[in-house]
Amino acid sequence: MNNDRLIQQFTRVKARPDGLHVECQVISWPHPHMPRSRWVKVETLAATTPEEEILAARLHLLKLPRFFGVCRMCRERQPKGWMHSERVCQSCAVDHLGVVY
Repeated sequence: MNNDRLIQQFTRVKARPDGLHVECQVISWPHPHMPRSRWVKVETLAATTPEEEILAARLHLLKLPRFFGVCRMCRERQPKGWMHSERVCQSCAVDHLGVVY
């Protein structure tokens, strides 16, 4: 998944009384076939932060290993909740390692 799609789908900015909350969507799997997602505030920016800095803050989230990983097989960046392990995404685990979800 390319960075633009990841930013659009898994990051957001919410205006709050104390500023702009930069948030990341975290995916967990409480049940094998039922993902759950929640939004986590990562940082707060001033309400007057320029658009370029807001975009840079959202882009920075993609580099944080607690939220995203890069598959060593397909080299795609994926949300942490879509990774089979630290180094392999779920799709590659199914396609190349015989994993069945």
